[in-house]
Amino acid sequence: MPEIVLMRFRFVVAACVSAFLLGCAASLTEAEDSSICQQTYEFGNYGCGDVEGRIVNPAGAPVQGVRVNVSGDASANGQSLSANGVTGNDGRYALRLTRYVLLSGTSRDSATVSVWTGVGARPALSTIVVAQFSDVGARAKVTSVPTITL
Repeated sequence: MPEIVLMRFRFVVAACVSAFLLGCAASLTEAEDSSICQQTYEFGNYGCGDVEGRIVNPAGAPVQGVRVNVSGDASANGQSLSANGVTGNDGRYALRLTRYVLLSGTSRDSATVSVWTGVGARPALSTIVVAQFSDVGARAKVTSVPTITL
């Protein structure tokens, strides 16, 4: 009788360990989809939107390493939106805006933002766009900014 109990115990332990290892392997193979608005677990995360564009010189060649800033007016949009980054080799940038506050009377789907940049002592160049937003768990909407020429 004790041998049967021991065999059952070993079987249960082996089954539990196998289930645990299979679960770990499945989570290791699942890559997070960066196009989805992730829950950041900060108070008031209402989703996100991507802003992308390109910066070129007067000859039309891409400009690498230019700092790009995107910001929204908190008073106009009922929120504070901002992101910054640097252009890549191809002069392109892609920035993610996360919407943290949504006041009554403001649009859940869009907000007016300013995209601006400057190089060294040159004055900042800017353009205004209406950024599109998606809810947490949905694929982020992409707002394309017209090409900026330095």
